[in-house]
Amino acid sequence: MDFNRWRIYIGRAALVVAGPLAFFATLEGALFLTGKFEPVEVLRQVEHGGKRYWVMEPEYTRRVLGRDNVNRDQRFFIPVERTPGTRRVLLVGESAAAGHPLPEYSLARVLKVLWEKEFPGGKMEVVDMTSVGVSSQVLRVFVREGLRTDPDAVVLYAGNNEVIGPYGAANVFGRQAPGVLWAQVGLAALQTRTGRAMTELLEMAGGDTKEWRGLDEFREEVLAWDDPAVSRVAEQAKSNFRAMAGMALEAGSKVLICVPAVNLTDWPPLESAEGGVETSALAAYEKAEELQAADQMEEAWEFFRRACDLDEMRFRADSRVRGVQREVVAEMATKDVVLVDADIWLHEGNPGPLTDRDFFLEHVHLTFEGRVAVAALMVDGLAELLGTRTNNWADAQGWWEIFPDRVDEAKARMLYTPAAERIMWGQVESLLQMEVFSSARGMGARRAEVQKRQQGSEGKPQGTKATEAQLAYERALANNPEDAEIHWLAAIHLEIAGDEKGAREAMKRALELRPNMEAANLAVAEYAMDDGNTSEAMEIAERAAYFQSGGTDLDGIRAAVLAKRGELKQALEVVERYNRRRSGDARAMRLQAWLFDQLGNSVRGIKTLRELVGQNQDVAEDLNNLAWLLATRKGGLRAESAEAVELARRAVELNGEAHRYRGTLAVALIADGRIEEGRAEAEKAIEMAREAGDGEAVAELEKRLEAARSAEEGGQIAEGRGTRGRSKIGN
Repeated sequence: MDFNRWRIYIGRAALVVAGPLAFFATLEGALFLTGKFEPVEVLRQVEHGGKRYWVMEPEYTRRVLGRDNVNRDQRFFIPVERTPGTRRVLLVGESAAAGHPLPEYSLARVLKVLWEKEFPGGKMEVVDMTSVGVSSQVLRVFVREGLRTDPDAVVLYAGNNEVIGPYGAANVFGRQAPGVLWAQVGLAALQTRTGRAMTELLEMAGGDTKEWRGLDEFREEVLAWDDPAVSRVAEQAKSNFRAMAGMALEAGSKVLICVPAVNLTDWPPLESAEGGVETSALAAYEKAEELQAADQMEEAWEFFRRACDLDEMRFRADSRVRGVQREVVAEMATKDVVLVDADIWLHEGNPGPLTDRDFFLEHVHLTFEGRVAVAALMVDGLAELLGTRTNNWADAQGWWEIFPDRVDEAKARMLYTPAAERIMWGQVESLLQMEVFSSARGMGARRAEVQKRQQGSEGKPQGTKATEAQLAYERALANNPEDAEIHWLAAIHLEIAGDEKGAREAMKRALELRPNMEAANLAVAEYAMDDGNTSEAMEIAERAAYFQSGGTDLDGIRAAVLAKRGELKQALEVVERYNRRRSGDARAMRLQAWLFDQLGNSVRGIKTLRELVGQNQDVAEDLNNLAWLLATRKGGLRAESAEAVELARRAVELNGEAHRYRGTLAVALIADGRIEEGRAEAEKAIEMAREAGDGEAVAELEKRLEAARSAEEGGQIAEGRGTRGRSKIGN
């Protein structure tokens, strides 16, 4: 054997590996010295009131999906130091676990409430590491990071996004089913300075960041049951579930895997091949319905499950994905890993009368009853894992007999009211408007039914009197005094009832318990802005920014305060970041357009306002503001001034009492060379402005009229472009 030759080969191979690693280490070090491109952590520590707390960073999921506008509020504020005698559970999952579309009633919160009801005095903290749009490839990172919180147990509820989520068989997010190793390397790279720098450079080079469109992202992703990529993702899911369980056990935590339930009986396939029951999802579903109508449910289940498997729009966990979770638990064969099967328990294990119509909002997301059912199973599994009690899984009849009481108790303890029910079904109504559902069988009837539930008697707000809202608040609080969501939900009810003072107090109490609650922070900051207390509003916004380093919904408030202070460049930077994440926010877009104009970039301001008017052409304020910029832009074209006249006329038609809108019309007419018409409108606007006590508008219009007279005398009006320049009247 030629050892010298082998040494050469080995040396070259080492260089191939070591070279890129050395380059990466050098680049990482250089970026560290700049102090920029701080890695985005999934889980991080913050300080509040002299103590350290764990929070989750929503920016991580946004970067994984490559969508700035993904909404994932922080759902927990857990002390780093464990409280003696308190159980700590790490819940990991996708949107169904997160409580979409009403996350105030997430599985984490229902789990905590049911546990503390069943075991009085037994406190539980739930680290809610759930997110929309993620698969087990990403959840594997969540578990690895979440174990830093030192949980007693890890609960996994996932599987619906394996095919259509990141690194799945659908190629919306990149390479199709690239494999576990490639996915984990890619995800690890995101958590480096180099990865963040490259991502931001690509975003800059590629222009605008894509927007998250929910399930419509996947409307072209049709995948058959026998597609090799679908089989691969099931194997990848198995590898990931095994790895997540293994990491937890190695860290000293127990594991509960809850096989996810999906809507089988009340959700027709969205995409079906032709043929008989062996190949066609629709044929299998119709066969199942026939058997169900004939009261042959044992036979019907086979076909309902086959219809789910054959549905080529793969938004539900199929039997392969659910099966690998069962296999992982069986293969690990340890008492520290327990399986609870929501899939079987809500279907074959359910003697009735509740059905999938009661458990599911649509295909996978759960009604309140569905959430209680799944969370109750988790309580049973955790009780067995943690040695609190042993379960009799054979007694399904007894379990379901007490289930209605569990639902009623959870509603009372969580302040789940008919108003909340109405809001939830309203969210479902919006979801079903997506294009991906447009051609599904029976979807028109389903939308009508959802709308009826959202507007009907069962969904109408009750207890809208302030006293009744306060009583419901106190009842919920008596059983759940440390639940920040109780205060937040009570604030909503009190505000609906007209008790603004009570609502403000409730919101502040919510923030005392969970200062990173973004919705409450936003509400309190807006109250401060309404009161003219910009210092308090900025203080709240800065605090929220500290808890969420990737930006918050309060960036809109921060931008408004900065603009009031005259810090226009800083305000524009903040509001642009906000608008990337919250595309379509009218108030923020108006501020952005105004800032562009004030900073001398009226072209960008006009572009922003055109987008806003395109969203809704009947908002007088936006029509007026666009007209003003077009009419006053230096060097503007005749076509712009003519357009400004039409826009301003439309604004006046919508609101003829607004003197500033009529003033904009006057300025637009003058800019278009229609001096006499402009003067007449200006005189009306000046009279209205004087009656309103708006001296600024009066002065501006008089200045414009004087400029028009001077221009007319100088012969400039003949060109038909009038006089242009920026001012404050239009905005």
